[in-house]
Amino acid sequence: PHCSGTTLMESLHMGVPFVTLAERPSVGRIGATVLSGMGRPEWIATDEAGYVERAVALAVDLEALARIRAGLRAELEASPWRDEQGLVARIEAAFRAMWRGWCLS
Repeated sequence: PHCSGTTLMESLHMGVPFVTLAERPSVGRIGATVLSGMGRPEWIATDEAGYVERAVALAVDLEALARIRAGLRAELEASPWRDEQGLVARIEAAFRAMWRGWCLS
């Protein structure tokens, strides 16, 4: 399993649930961060057995999977990951704070 940022975001955007193995260096941490930010910690595994367990659980409940897939794009769009205006506001505030700090020094 590969949990890179682009693959993960594209999968979620297309309505495909994504299970990540959080302990994998770099890519697992990216997946865990994105899924946590979306409010989907149940898709984050901490070991290989948990990864398989989560993937199988998603795959066998076809009714739940259909509901997840139908709403996943909207879920992503409503998440902090798609709050571009909020991100810009936080970056602007950080720049302002850095500038003020520099001016006071």
